[in-house]
Parts: sequence; C-alpha cells; structure tokens
Amino acid sequence: MTDPVTLAVVRGALEQIGDEMDLHLIHAAISPIISETNDCAHGIFHPRSGETIAQGRYGLPVFLANMQFTVTNLIALVAKEGGFKPGDMWIVNDPYVSGTHLQDIVLVSPYFADGELFALLASTGHWMDIGGSVPGGWAPKATEIHQEGLIIPPMKLYDAGRLNEQLVKMFTSNVRLPDQIAGDLSAMCNVFNVGRRGLDTLLVRYGREKLADCITEMMDRSEAQMRSYIAEIPDGAYKFEDFFDNDGIVDEPVKLALTLTKKGTDLHFDFAGTDGATRGPINLALTTTLSSCYVAIKHIFPEVPVNGGAFRPTSFNIPDGCLLSVKYPTPVGGYLEVVGRLLDVVFGALAQAIPQRTPAASFGTTGVTTVAGNEAAPARLPFPARSAQVISVAVLPRTLGFGNLPYTLACLIAFDLSLWMCARLSQGGVNLGLLIPAMSALVPLASIAVGIVVYHEPALVPRIALLIVACGLIGVASAL
Repeated sequence: MTDPVTLAVVRGALEQIGDEMDLHLIHAAISPIISETNDCAHGIFHPRSGETIAQGRYGLPVFLANMQFTVTNLIALVAKEGGFKPGDMWIVNDPYVSGTHLQDIVLVSPYFADGELFALLASTGHWMDIGGSVPGGWAPKATEIHQEGLIIPPMKLYDAGRLNEQLVKMFTSNVRLPDQIAGDLSAMCNVFNVGRRGLDTLLVRYGREKLADCITEMMDRSEAQMRSYIAEIPDGAYKFEDFFDNDGIVDEPVKLALTLTKKGTDLHFDFAGTDGATRGPINLALTTTLSSCYVAIKHIFPEVPVNGGAFRPTSFNIPDGCLLSVKYPTPVGGYLEVVGRLLDVVFGALAQAIPQRTPAASFGTTGVTTVAGNEAAPARLPFPARSAQVISVAVLPRTLGFGNLPYTLACLIAFDLSLWMCARLSQGGVNLGLLIPAMSALVPLASIAVGIVVYHEPALVPRIALLIVACGLIGVASAL
C-alpha cells in the first residue's frame, strides 16, 4: 500500500496534467466555443481497460466519463489493426463510438514508458462546423446522421509521428470554417506535448512501477469511497419518468423512464419503458447515456475523485433500439436536450431516497441558437458613377476656372468614405435600397454646387474641405 502523502501528491499531479491540457487548448484554440465556453475535455486513461486515471477540471461536465468509453471502444478497434505505436494519434467523431455529437472531435494518443504502453491521452474539442445541412451542425429537422455533418470513423491522424496531410485536407474541404478548424486541430494535437511532459516528470520522480501502483490504488480508493456513499442510500427501487414535448419532427410526447435500484453498495439503472429512437435528432448513443448517469451521480457525491473506480459500483439495462442507445444512421444532433432531461430523471429517482443530497431539476432545455451568414463584399461604385465623380471633382472645376487641389481631394475622400459607410451598414443587415445609386448621382451634383461657391469665395476652400472630411469621418464612426 502506498503511503497517503505520496498518493495525494501523485493524484494532484495527474489532475494538474489534465488541467494544464485543458488550459492549453482553451488558450490556443481559434474557435470561441472552445476559447470562451471551454467546450473541451482532456484526460489520462488506463492503457488496457480504458478507465479514467485523471481528467481536467476546466472542460464541460458532459464529458466527465464520455472519453472513458471512447477510449475503451478505441482500444478494441486499434487492437485489430496492430495496436498503438509510438507517435500514433487517432481521431474519431463517430457518435456511435465516441458519443455526444459529430461536432465533438476526439483525439487519442499513446504514452510509452521504457518501451511499454503506459497510458493513453485523449483530447476532445468542439468544432464550430462539421459540414452537414446547416451551419454549425445543429440541424433540428435532421432525420439521419448524414444531414448533421461529416462522420469520422476511428483512423490515424498521425502514423508513427507523421501527419496525414491528405486527411486534414479532407476535413477542411468539407466544413464551412476551414481556417478555424485547421487551427483548432493543430491546437488539439499540440496539447499532447503538455500531457507527455507532465507524465515524463512523474516517471522521473517515482519510476514506472511506483506510479502504476499509485494509479491502481487511486482507482480502488475512489471505488471504495463511492460505495460508502451509496451504502447510505436506503435499499429499494425508485422510479421516475419525464417527457419531451416532441422530437422536432413528429408532434408527439417522447418518454424517458428509469427504475433505479439500490442494493447494498450497488446502483442499477434500468431504462426499460423508455420510448424508441425518435425520427428527429432527440437521441443518444449508448456511451453518452452512460456518461450522463455518471455526471448525475458525481453531482450528488462531488467528494469522490474523478477516475474509473468511482464508476464501478454501477450497472445498466438500456434496451437496444430505445432513444438512449441508438445505432447508425439515427440522428443525435440534439443530444444536449436529452442529456439535460436524463439528468433530471436520475435526480428525480434519487430525490425519493436522498432528498437532502439531490439537486432540483434544471430549466429543462439547452436553448441552442445558431446565427450564420456570409460577409457581403464591400460596395463598389459602378463605372458610370465613378466617371461622374472624377468629372465633377476634377474636370468641371478646372473648366469653370476654379480648380483647387484641397477641394478636389476633400470631395474624393468624402465620396469614398460615404460609400464605405453604406457598405458597412449593408453588411450589418440594414436595407439601403436605392441609397447607394442615389449617392452616386447626388454627390457629384453636390460637388459642383460646392465648387461654384468656392469660385465666388476662394477663402472658404480650407473650411469647406475640412467640413466635407469631418462629415465623412462622422459617417464612418456611426457605421462602426
């Protein structure tokens, strides 16, 4: 048995590695959904079981155990292709393998110590667009997964340290924000250097065998602690159900049903009675359902450290074909709606047994709003209007005998600034109608009128020039 001080130091160091990976991506990502809302997660995982060793605390709670199941699924798939090798990095967003929805990209890379696979590192990041029928991927009318975006099955992004550049080109060619996606992908790949550096330091300090023993004991202690809390729940079966108004396609209620059975130090989640997969995107892949139940339990018992041991006292019955265990090609883009309602169902069941510990239900919906569009090209003056401008501010004044350089330059600047202001307003959604064509005609006439005044009062030239430029600048300021 490892002494408690060493165990606490190792546990804190492993959690710190996860935190540093979180913060590195949050600071390096281009997309605001990662850099502003922390829609990401990172962790260290057992190389054989896939269980969570430690996870960063800055990412979203919905990823609490989801990456554990992703890594577990990937271990089995990679084993069929020869196993993990140094320098490899795998990428996947297939929700039937990695859970959640297509926008959540998961990278997994092995960490070797003394030539042997010691741990797996994983990074999850939300991409702002993944193709599909609508910008951003939130397609409320989707009836199958391909309408929601690009499916990436488990494949090597790096093979023995060599980037598959053609694969990256395929990603960027199928999304609406290629520069952002390329930047976020690069940031996610660099995160693994942070994780490896942290593990290198621990291995130098404690050695491979000692660190492995600490990890095993950490998970065993988390399991024991979670079981001690579960033991305080009265034995019994607690039932709860809740409904969605509809799935966005068929206007009929959709039911979630749970019977939560507590016996001794075990919790059994039975979702028999839950409605089948919906036609719309209000569905979950199996891994997301399991992770959501763990999120609920962790909210009730926050003192238990986050690792695979904390989740061992649970078992599940999730009927095949129900909306909580869907298969390809069922849409899952609305998964957050289901996750929120699933948490409420678990809380509703446990509130009957331990009301003093159980949170109340949430506000019931995610309320996602997607705003997208293309930036309009700056308004350009048509050729006839540009010709009229040149004639009015250059040719006519000189023909009439009152050509003046300050006046000419001021009119040119004011004309262009006014058109630029109109372009900015148009990009902002203001319908300018015939304003720009009207300006093309009125500004030259105004230039001639001002020119006639200048002809009779040459002393006013500097003042008029300054006035024209000032008006143009005020217009620009109002358009910003």
